[in-house]
Amino acid sequence: MLRSLVGSEMCIRDRVSTQSTGLTLGMMATRQLVMGAALWMLVSGTMDISPDNPMLAYTGRTQVQHAVAKLGWSGCAVSFVTNASEVHANLLDNGGDDQNHVDVMVDGHRTRRLNLSSHQHQHLVHRTSSPPPVHPYVITLFKSTETDWGEVEFRGLELSGGQLSAPPERPQRRMEFIGDSITVGYGCDGSAPCKHPNADSGSREDNYNTWAQQLSRQLGAEAHVVAWSGRGLCAGYDHRMGHDPDTAPLFYPRLFGHSTARWDFTLWVPHAVVIKLGCNDFDPTTPPRPTEGEFVVAFAEFVKNITEVYYKGHNVTVFGACGPVCPDTCETVKLAVAAAPGAHFVNQTYNYPKKDQGCEDHPNEEGHRQLAAITKPVIASVMGWS
Repeated sequence: MLRSLVGSEMCIRDRVSTQSTGLTLGMMATRQLVMGAALWMLVSGTMDISPDNPMLAYTGRTQVQHAVAKLGWSGCAVSFVTNASEVHANLLDNGGDDQNHVDVMVDGHRTRRLNLSSHQHQHLVHRTSSPPPVHPYVITLFKSTETDWGEVEFRGLELSGGQLSAPPERPQRRMEFIGDSITVGYGCDGSAPCKHPNADSGSREDNYNTWAQQLSRQLGAEAHVVAWSGRGLCAGYDHRMGHDPDTAPLFYPRLFGHSTARWDFTLWVPHAVVIKLGCNDFDPTTPPRPTEGEFVVAFAEFVKNITEVYYKGHNVTVFGACGPVCPDTCETVKLAVAAAPGAHFVNQTYNYPKKDQGCEDHPNEEGHRQLAAITKPVIASVMGWS
């Protein structure tokens, strides 16, 4: 029934089932034609919605196929508009640790957090007490945990007593964030002092409330996050210089963190890219560490690849940020940014009181709010965004 209502344009399914969450202008135009023909799907009872349904809008680097959509990086999400009285989502954690968490947003407000497992698939997402007809509302299923925990598999929806409509329009502005545990949201929901191993938990990760996501919402931008705890530009905290298989220049092109599949950079092009790296590079845990000169050269080369290789032909502005954690690296980051033509420096250091900290010196929601507040005027000024 659903297939006949949305039309027989099989090309839409083919386009949506690529390794992409980014919508090209052609896809958006095609979708608008379909939506015009069936703005509302008149249904009753229970309806199953497959992951490749054109009325589902994906954000972040995901792999969407007919039977399953995989969400790997922090901040990957699927959004839809419905007036169903009850919504269930088929979700599972394929990482094997049952650490992945998905936040449920209803009209922009977090209503619940789902702790996924490799066993339980069907999750109640929303139930309304309002009598029908229910006013349409927007639901977003948001992956708040990082790529190191594996992918979240989204296998579709079950709607009761309602229907889907066209998804909300995407923001016109686009921002990409490359970073480590701070940008991931590691320890954001913990209370200091909160140390390992208690800190190393998906339940305490909260990408939705990170500085990157708060900043993007404030600037009206769609965000892609490509960040991984413990990683660096030249070396992660647990790898010697030259022996790390997961430095940012190596993991950045990947579809998922642990995947060999590559992301198609033509599918979604940011206006601004913010790189926040350096803390793990200079962590003394596993010597030798990069020299200041090596870091500066690596940063400039990374920026060049972003602007001239991955997003060749597009006007992409790059920023380099540091602080307030490991503020002693800021001078090196500043030098690195200066060595990268066209890049802009963002100093996020401030007094950083304990009340702004979660686990292991990482920012909590308030700390991330401060970082967003510091960063916003710099980005807005350079980009000409009000």
